[in-house]
Amino acid sequence: MKKMMIGGLIALILFGHSVWASDTALLDQIKKKFPNTPIDSVRPAAIAGLYEVTSGRNILYIDKNLRYALFGGMIDIETGINLTDARMLEINKIDVSKLPLKNSITLGTGKKHIYIFSDPDCPFCQKLHPELSHLKDVTIHVFLYPVKELHPNAFYHAVAVWCSIDQKAALDQIFAGKLVEDKVCENPIGDNVALGHELQITGTPTTIFEDGTMAVGYLQTEAFQARIDGKNPERVAGSSAGMIIKETK
Repeated sequence: MKKMMIGGLIALILFGHSVWASDTALLDQIKKKFPNTPIDSVRPAAIAGLYEVTSGRNILYIDKNLRYALFGGMIDIETGINLTDARMLEINKIDVSKLPLKNSITLGTGKKHIYIFSDPDCPFCQKLHPELSHLKDVTIHVFLYPVKELHPNAFYHAVAVWCSIDQKAALDQIFAGKLVEDKVCENPIGDNVALGHELQITGTPTTIFEDGTMAVGYLQTEAFQARIDGKNPERVAGSSAGMIIKETK
């Protein structure tokens, strides 16, 4: 995807300065010419002379002469905030009201809510799970999200957890690295996988917070709680580690 995006944008640059004009017809032509590189928005960046281009969940910067393209984080040195991460949080927000909670396992009864897509065989999910019990005033909705490309048996383990008499105990057991008795019942695991693909979740664990922003990977309790409480989200929104799903067409 990234190679296609870069290739498309290099060709896009060759169109010249007219791309920055508010010419809807021209933008439509560009989108048609590069169907695999959807250009969602173009706007001035924080640095004079640079423009921010968003394509799906990707951000890059192009200079006003349309000669140079930059990938990577733009950091405000005075505040220490990664402006690119902050923008990514904004454009990648999820409408949590549309998440099908009936397909999740609910832990806790706190006023605040988080939603975690977790693979039962993912080492970082296993590392994260014990941290959840230390979070304060939060209800946790765990969507079992097996990644077959990385863990061939994860789907069956997810089904076994869901079909257990005590789902919460089974969840603790599987994330402790222990086997759960195989059981089969009507389950939402396939729906969870489809939902994760729709939301473009490409790593586990992925946490969605109440404001719709996401964090991919393992977060320690202190950083996790800070994010839940809305403190410095730009600094703790990224992952410290996680399992990245290989992209497939």
